[in-house]
Amino acid sequence: MGLGVRNHIRMKMLGIPVKLTSETIEWEPGRRMVFRSIKPGRPAIGVATHLFEQCPDGTLYTWSMEFLPTCTGGRVIAGLSAALLGRNAIVQQERVRRVIDAAVRPVPPLS
Repeated sequence: MGLGVRNHIRMKMLGIPVKLTSETIEWEPGRRMVFRSIKPGRPAIGVATHLFEQCPDGTLYTWSMEFLPTCTGGRVIAGLSAALLGRNAIVQQERVRRVIDAAVRPVPPLS
């Protein structure tokens, strides 16, 4: 990870495989990461921000996504993309929560 690093992401939206490429445009290790989609010719680009804040009980993680239209009609595509990715984000965050919960759950002693 670092400023200018490109990430290749594979995901499914509505059951359709999607490949995305993003670039890190802001990088504060342990605190903040901002990624921008970089595929030219898209009607909208996405900018995702990940924030990590120390709390008394651990770390607060905040994720936000913004879509910016790049052409006529891009506003509609940006709105649809936001709705689809927002739904997908809820599913992904639940998966992350389960993984973290499983990792911090105390292991019972062997008898």
